[in-house]
Amino acid sequence: MTLRDNRDSISLAWAYPAGAKGRVLVSGAPEGQQQRPFQELPAGATSYVVHGLDQDIDFCFTVAVVYSAQSVGRAKPVCTAREG
Repeated sequence: MTLRDNRDSISLAWAYPAGAKGRVLVSGAPEGQQQRPFQELPAGATSYVVHGLDQDIDFCFTVAVVYSAQSVGRAKPVCTAREG
C-alpha cells in the first residue's frame, strides 16, 4: 500500500489480492487514534483519494479486503509525515 500526500488530498493505492472477490474497506484516523472504516469500494478497487482532511495533522490509513464474514485481509497501515 502506498500513500501520496498532496496536502489538500491524500492518494492511496494498493494491489488487489489475486483470487480475491470481496469488497475493499478503507479505514483511517488522525495519527495515534483508532482507525475506523469510512469508505467501502467494490471488489477489484486499487486506489482511493481522500479529500477534506486537516492539512496540519498527520493521518494513518489501512485498506482491507473482505473475503468472508470471518476472513478479512488487511494491509499494513501507512501514515502521512507532514511538517508544519
